[in-house]
Amino acid sequence: MKNKFLKGALVLSCLMLSTSLFAQYAGYTLVWQDEFNGGYSNADANGLDMDSWNYETGTGDGGWGTGQRDYSTTDRENVEVSGGTLKVRTQRNNPNQTHEYTSGRLNSKNKRAFLYGKMEARIRTENMTEPGRGFAFWMMPNALPPGTNNLMWPQGGEIDIFEYNGLYPRYNLGSVHYAWNWNNNGWGGDGNHAQASGTYNPFNRGVKPGISGRDGCGGSGMTTEKTNVLGAEWHVYGINWFADRIEFYVDQDVYHIFYLNQNKWCGDEVTNAMGNKALATGWTFDQNGFPENWKAFENPFYFIISAGVGGDRTYGGNITSGNNPDQWTCTTEIDWVRAYKYD
Repeated sequence: MKNKFLKGALVLSCLMLSTSLFAQYAGYTLVWQDEFNGGYSNADANGLDMDSWNYETGTGDGGWGTGQRDYSTTDRENVEVSGGTLKVRTQRNNPNQTHEYTSGRLNSKNKRAFLYGKMEARIRTENMTEPGRGFAFWMMPNALPPGTNNLMWPQGGEIDIFEYNGLYPRYNLGSVHYAWNWNNNGWGGDGNHAQASGTYNPFNRGVKPGISGRDGCGGSGMTTEKTNVLGAEWHVYGINWFADRIEFYVDQDVYHIFYLNQNKWCGDEVTNAMGNKALATGWTFDQNGFPENWKAFENPFYFIISAGVGGDRTYGGNITSGNNPDQWTCTTEIDWVRAYKYD
């Protein structure tokens, strides 16, 4: 019995070691993770770890600036941790709500925020193949400039790691949003907003996205075909965030590199370590009047996990089909979220 016990313990130890090593990368140390396996000391009724996450409730027209039609709730119908995954759902005619469309929206603001390193999540979607349905795993600034009590978007930047919708279900969009100049921490209109994006799909790496902002900049478009749907299968979506660049990847395949303090506005085609095409963009922030010791993408960011429905500025546009309540529910599963620091 003793030898049998020791043998079993050794196997278990090896499995634990193997799992731990599998979660690591050379040159990185895991600093935080949520595996969504439950057992939290501060879980809510939906099974969510409230030491790591906050709910955001409300509508896109209620302050998010997206124009989306859904109402984000704390209902288990929209957010649930079960079976080893976090499930975030968009629904039509949620029985607990008077709003026609409901969704889930979480953030880790003031609880889990990170500067530089590797940030990633393993994600898949279900039934997200119609316009007006979408999901995003993204990051926003957790820190404020000295002497201020607010930060006007997009002055501090935004990092969209997994931006996915049913209008273009073959693609993931990896983007940054930022301001051309500090503008006294004010919005300043579209003339002071830029978006640099790379588009990933494993079948056509030659697709080059449009890059919007001052002077404009374009590329070839995306197809609305529903074959080879990217989001339906499990993939790891992440960024490598360095002091001089942010690399966007799917399954470690880097497809967009945004350089900090290098002006690459319209982008260059480069080859990544896997021999695949990638897009290089960038902007020079240190010449644009940012506060001393504070610039975009040089401060900790927190995670946001959000689903959405329709809208003229997000989630693949307005709803055009597939509006049957029995077929409407779209579930996104997140297997885990992890953050690493550089050694």
